[in-house]
Amino acid sequence: MFENIIISAGKANNSLDSISQFCNYVMHPTNILLTFWNWTVECSFYICLLVAMFSLICKVLRIKKLGKLTSFSIFIYILIQSIGKVGLK
Repeated sequence: MFENIIISAGKANNSLDSISQFCNYVMHPTNILLTFWNWTVECSFYICLLVAMFSLICKVLRIKKLGKLTSFSIFIYILIQSIGKVGLK
């Protein structure tokens, strides 16, 4: 009997934690932006690498407009990483 009470209290605690986190995001929308920015900093290497590889393939196939994305992708990666390391610490 006491085990059922403890289990239901644990489930209620998990539900209240989820509701609390949602209310925190609603009351402080900057937390959503910071979460998105941290995700962007973490995933920027792979995203920029895929864009650079795609643009190199376009450069080999002599598609000039998309072939210029290689240097732009590298610049964007360096910019995101530098802002991520310096700006949000």
